[in-house]
Amino acid sequence: MNEKFAPLVPRLELQLMGLYDGSPLIEIEELADRWFNLTPAKLLYKCNTGTIDLIITPLGDSQKAKKVITAHDFAVYVAHQRAAAEAERQKLLNW
Repeated sequence: MNEKFAPLVPRLELQLMGLYDGSPLIEIEELADRWFNLTPAKLLYKCNTGTIDLIITPLGDSQKAKKVITAHDFAVYVAHQRAAAEAERQKLLNW
């Protein structure tokens, strides 16, 4: 990640935790709908195939266990996306 965006992660993490009642865990259903406009199944598929670089953590051993993503991991993902968007923008501006 671009060092310029590294300081963004702690602030994003705290803001995300504020959005989710102070919890450091975000349920995949909420994340899929709010941020990706995907179904939870489609987000799970994209994360498991590497299309979206997020780590999904099941909270238990059963298939029905809640699946979550940590606020920190999502903040890092957003910062990476921001860095990629900035790099693309610079390419377009310097062509």
